[in-house]
Amino acid sequence: MDKKEQLKSKVAKIDELVAYFENSSEDFDLEEGLEKYEKALALVKEVKEQMEKFELKIKAIEDKYLNPED
Repeated sequence: MDKKEQLKSKVAKIDELVAYFENSSEDFDLEEGLEKYEKALALVKEVKEQMEKFELKIKAIEDKYLNPED
């Protein structure tokens, strides 16, 4: 799986976890909720790190073409 597909997969999993919390009933299982919350935060951290790498690449490209040093 390439980086684009990995990122899409992680974002989709985050969406699934968010939906779990949005749709949970009053019979909420605290242990399961904590596990899902931890998984969601780990995925968010991974996605954030990947996005920061993309931002650095974009900045380098912009610097190369929009701010060339003579």
